[in-house]
Amino acid sequence: MSKSKVFISHSRQDEFEKDELISHLGVLQQAGLIDTWVDNQIGAGHDWVSEVDQAIRQARVAVLLITKNFLSSNFILQNEVTRLLERHKNNQLIIYPVIARDCAWRKVKWLARMRVRPRNEQAVWREEGRYVDEELAAIAAEIADIVIKPARPGTRPTDLTEQTTGRPGGADFTLSTGAPLVTQGVEFNMDYNRGLELLQAQLEQTNRYEEFTILEARLRDNLQDEHLFGTNETSRTDRARVVASLNKLTTESLGLSFNELALGQISAAGRTPAGELALVRELDVTLTPLQIKPPVQTQLQDLPFNQLSWEQFEALCAALIEAQPVTVNCHLYGVQGDDQQGIDIVATQRGADGNETWAYQCKRYKEYTAGHLKKALAKMAYPAEYYVLMLSIPATAAVRRVADESERIFLWDAKDIARKLKNYPAIVEDFFGSAWCQAFCV
Repeated sequence: MSKSKVFISHSRQDEFEKDELISHLGVLQQAGLIDTWVDNQIGAGHDWVSEVDQAIRQARVAVLLITKNFLSSNFILQNEVTRLLERHKNNQLIIYPVIARDCAWRKVKWLARMRVRPRNEQAVWREEGRYVDEELAAIAAEIADIVIKPARPGTRPTDLTEQTTGRPGGADFTLSTGAPLVTQGVEFNMDYNRGLELLQAQLEQTNRYEEFTILEARLRDNLQDEHLFGTNETSRTDRARVVASLNKLTTESLGLSFNELALGQISAAGRTPAGELALVRELDVTLTPLQIKPPVQTQLQDLPFNQLSWEQFEALCAALIEAQPVTVNCHLYGVQGDDQQGIDIVATQRGADGNETWAYQCKRYKEYTAGHLKKALAKMAYPAEYYVLMLSIPATAAVRRVADESERIFLWDAKDIARKLKNYPAIVEDFFGSAWCQAFCV
């Protein structure tokens, strides 16, 4: 199977958005599925129009990165879109419009007739970029389906549903069934179970393990549902979003992607960090004694929460809650003097069965006893599925025992909060300054 050329049509004013898209499509390019083409590949002194026209003739898929800049560019509309629509009309090309940012795209006749991505017709970059990775990962997964299973040229993206679902699970590239993906004579085994096992071995003793377990549960639930009820478009999209989050987590933690783990492409060829011993062991990579260096100085493990005012500690807690991968929205509940029903912060968070309401109470104390906790719990009247007490000092065993009496009550003491903040240097610097950030964060 030869690589499919994917033509990226974008405005030069949207380089940032283009680079983000290219980053997600890079997974497909590394797997030998596609070659992406953008106009910055044109060399100095070359005939610009001729180069663009040649790339359009060779492309199988054209991704249009739709923004106000795109729709107001005469060059794009006259030299790229006109040729792309012509090839699309002749069943020689699949046009894949992506609404990158809010714009009046529905007023453009040729574009309004097409089905766009994301499927909800909302911009990829919305709500301050909250969904960018999820949406671009879903787009990359769908393009993988298009190029792996031959589709009738000229078919619009939303017309591909029957073709992509006719193969159990869609493209093997996005599944964890262990079924082989063959491209250019090379067989890849996309086995997410393998990827999860390798990633768990590496992260289980780190402060990112909780984040991993949430994503692992979501991916395994997705695969189990598909096993029981069969594949569908929603299932594939949800899986692509989870895998995008796992890719981000793995890249930030290990410097490689989760898909690389699942594909079994990691070897001793210099791609495995020498210090990641758990991962090295799983991948049978042999290191020399000179490559294994023990740490000589650890980062700080505690933060001076009680040097913050109670308002600052509350704001810090809210920032940490809002930064969690499962948080949909988060806000402070009332102000001092209000009837706050025993809580300080309310958050909507994604759970196994849908969104859940979590209520948080922040306690900046020099001493906190089991009696204090019992009184605090008695005052919690706000209706929520779960309650969390966030404490500025380490919790005693007696306090822990009180919290453990209810499955709906969780306790984050100073140690827990500090461990979670290791992953958020921007928050640490915002509340404690750059010196503390450098000494505390990895």
